Amino acid sequence: MSRIIFFLPFICYLIFMGMATRFTFGVNFAFYILVGAFFISGLLLSFNKVLGGIVGILVSIYIIDLGTQNSMHDIEIWVGAILMIFYGVCLLHLLIKRKKEKNLQTS
Repeated sequence: MSRIIFFLPFICYLIFMGMATRFTFGVNFAFYILVGAFFISGLLLSFNKVLGGIVGILVSIYIIDLGTQNSMHDIEIWVGAILMIFYGVCLLHLLIKRKKEKNLQTS
């Protein structure tokens, strides 16, 4: 996987939510926290750290929780589920990559 793929949720969230909050009354503090968490997650994943996938999964759980609190916006549940699958695949990719590297070193 190319390293830029790990930053895909960060870029998408920044663009779409940035445009959505531009036309509202302002940006709340949770927006900055989520953007920072997506960036940290992408950065850790690009350095082959498993913690990046765990941070991404925790953020997606938070987004799913936001969707369950407000019954009018079910899109947050779907976005959180897609993000959870994305970070799960990235985490699985890192673990398989580490196992292959470990097998090559022992051979």
